[in-house]
Amino acid sequence: MIEVTIGWLNQEGDLDFLEVSGHAGYGDYGHDIVCAAVSSQVISFENSLDHLLDLPVRVDVDQEAGGYLRLDLSQTNQPSKREAVRLLTRHVILALEAIAETYPENIRIITNNH
Repeated sequence: MIEVTIGWLNQEGDLDFLEVSGHAGYGDYGHDIVCAAVSSQVISFENSLDHLLDLPVRVDVDQEAGGYLRLDLSQTNQPSKREAVRLLTRHVILALEAIAETYPENIRIITNNH
């Protein structure tokens, strides 16, 4: 099962981190549509922060075993870009929740309030 942990920095909607771990187990390696959907959303989120908003995002990945990615957004707290980051954050969480609703046996979302 994929576990997505959402770490909120505050109640205003600022994200501290987004962590994805595990394997969906829905299909064969390389053909798992749940894994592909989650990966696509999270990577698109990171790319949007980096390329569209020019914000640094620290990315930790388990290159050897796979199944782990953490986006550290603690350095993205720029007041002029805060609303854009919040909008992208709401988008990726909505997309991940839709995947979890469709595939509840393969993905779980955990909210970690700070």
